[in-house]
Amino acid sequence: MEQIKLFFSRCLSSEMFLIVLGVFSVIPFIIISFFNNPAADDFAFPVEIHNHGFIGSQIWWYNNWLGRYFSSFLMSINPLVFNNFFLFKLIPIFLIASLFFSLLYLTGIIFTNKRKRGLLLLPLCFIFIYLFNMPNIVEGIYWISGSLNYLVPNILTILLLCSIIKLMQTKKIRFLFLSVLLAFCVIGSNELSMLIIDFILASICGYAFIKEKKINFSLLILLVFAFIFSLVVYFSPGNTVRGNTIPNDHQFAFSAWQAAIQTINHLRLWLPLSIVFILIFFDAFHKHIKAAWASNFNVHPIYVFIVLCLILFIGFFTGYWSIGSSPAARTKNVICFFYVAGFLYLGFSMLFYLKKKEKSFLMISPWVRYVLFVIILIGLSHKNNISTAYADLIKGTAYRFDAEIKDRYEIIKNSKGEDCEVPKLKNYSATIGIADITPYPDCSRNKYQATYFGLKSIKTKEE
Repeated sequence: MEQIKLFFSRCLSSEMFLIVLGVFSVIPFIIISFFNNPAADDFAFPVEIHNHGFIGSQIWWYNNWLGRYFSSFLMSINPLVFNNFFLFKLIPIFLIASLFFSLLYLTGIIFTNKRKRGLLLLPLCFIFIYLFNMPNIVEGIYWISGSLNYLVPNILTILLLCSIIKLMQTKKIRFLFLSVLLAFCVIGSNELSMLIIDFILASICGYAFIKEKKINFSLLILLVFAFIFSLVVYFSPGNTVRGNTIPNDHQFAFSAWQAAIQTINHLRLWLPLSIVFILIFFDAFHKHIKAAWASNFNVHPIYVFIVLCLILFIGFFTGYWSIGSSPAARTKNVICFFYVAGFLYLGFSMLFYLKKKEKSFLMISPWVRYVLFVIILIGLSHKNNISTAYADLIKGTAYRFDAEIKDRYEIIKNSKGEDCEVPKLKNYSATIGIADITPYPDCSRNKYQATYFGLKSIKTKEE
């Protein structure tokens, strides 16, 4: 009888709940990747590579559309350039795995000597909260123009933080060099990541100066390089060209007001379930806390909360300032990523702050724990990214969507370079479906796809 009780006690522990929940949340996104296909302007970079060559296309994009030198590089080596559609389907899996292992690496650096199963908790919790709250899962993971421009720099930001921690711990020059390289990549990926990284590095430098009463020259050098890289992005001719296509940009008062409103609204949207989740997380985590870990979170929780709010504000302000309206979904995905990272750091800073004061908010009874489990499960039962992904798989929507795309490719192949008319897609997957070509051959999406497949033109049939 005691053994049975012990078995159920372990199965219903917070640690086991979080591990199972984390794995459960990732599985559908891995499987559905095999039904993913190129869409929207995914064909643009392969076409420009063909037109201008590899080096020439980098120069063309920098001068004519955007200053994101690193994301342009990544898009120029994506599998579509080499006509490999199978490797294209593996990109989301690679990105999810990279996110997990980068978080696992960060966890190992911060929480030294923690048992292996315990190290899994933070990456799985991070990924669950991120996937659950991500404003647009299609643009975040499956649309390659979104994932390579925005998710990749998020992953590299985690590695940058790992490198900075190593730099501050060891003072070794190789970690300074690695940090500069990673900052170069992140800043060259998109303007929002650029601004947030600049802000985070400035905050770290400022806090280090206040705490140590002296300038940390390694951090200062990193900040200077980040500023130089940012200038390269900001003053690119392509940014000017792109900005001229946006009529209502650069309205400061409007942008600040709307950013403040959006920050408050999204905190109200994201915080409730995050708080429930963090309580479960710390119920599993606090039993194994070591005093040595406190040095990584020796920042007052109020300061962390202010920085978190400012990061969200900067994210929304950038969108309103640059396009004069609410940021695109892929931009909100980046804001959500930094929210999750900041929220978890806030939780740890609160944990160690209260532990230092000999207080705790972690002593919860088994029945309270089970109530928290139920709240999470109820949240999962409502419409969200995870439940939608499972629905797309179980109902066969993703399979039918992929089958329609394959049928379309057969029609394209049989067109033999002439004008091509294809049926509109009937099975739209909410997880992997994004903007399709249109009934108008002169639409840029249609033109790029026609050029990629060697057609005179392509359009969908009007109904």
